[in-house]
Amino acid sequence: MAVIPDTQNFVQRFPNEFKDYMTWFKENADELNMEFVMHVGDLVNNPGSIKEWQTVEEGMSYLDGIVPYVFVPGNHDYNNQYNRTTTYYNQYFPYEAYSKANSFGGAFIEGEMENTYSYFDIDGVEYMVINLEYGPRDEVLAWANQLAEDNAEKKIIVNTHSYLYHNGEHHSLDHMDNPGKYISDANNGDQVWDKFVRKHENIILVTAGHIGSEDLVVREDQGDHGNSIKQVLVDAQFMQPLDIGMVMLLTFKEGSNDVEVNWYSVKKDKLFREDNQFTLNLTSVA
Repeated sequence: MAVIPDTQNFVQRFPNEFKDYMTWFKENADELNMEFVMHVGDLVNNPGSIKEWQTVEEGMSYLDGIVPYVFVPGNHDYNNQYNRTTTYYNQYFPYEAYSKANSFGGAFIEGEMENTYSYFDIDGVEYMVINLEYGPRDEVLAWANQLAEDNAEKKIIVNTHSYLYHNGEHHSLDHMDNPGKYISDANNGDQVWDKFVRKHENIILVTAGHIGSEDLVVREDQGDHGNSIKQVLVDAQFMQPLDIGMVMLLTFKEGSNDVEVNWYSVKKDKLFREDNQFTLNLTSVA
């Protein structure tokens, strides 16, 4: 499985190199046995730029028919984040197209791609990915809670844009660039944890971006059922060069809860820092 960090600067400043980056996924999906790809949001930098939307749409489309993929809107993907307007996001990544994928499960609002869920299988183990909007609203978290309850037999990964700060704390009003500062009905990372993530024994992993960090930032918390929940900040948006093309690769091991994590540069064909290569134990009580 692969997790793509915020691509906003990449898409804006190096559109051709971004397409090369996405071509790497297409060409290496079989060799890496890539079962699923997730994007943590901020697909573009300037939400009003048609060129950027066309670039990211084309690049992501290279995965069509190759490997299932999902995405969430970051703050830069809203035409107006204050009132949650996502005209171009839904235009260039339309529900009508993505809902036809075999992996697609459904959406909070039919016809809109801000909040969706999908399924995939690795070595006979069923996984569910719940994709949540930037600063998810209470009603969205209520929907996500019900999904987790209804899919108790599946291992769940939560993918959202803003959740962790670069110091490993849950993103909150104490930190810069938190959604709650700008959007009246937004829940910050600490609230998403309290209102949703901690409640479910089958949630094994949370992935997010938004706050730039050269290194992967990993947090582990105990859920209400005594389960361990790993949470990872994946955001290379400020790494130089801006077309370095980072990706977090997760290699699942058959018959084991251990997942090998690698932080890899496509451009340099090189792993980045020894500390970013490690094993996560994704244990589900379910």
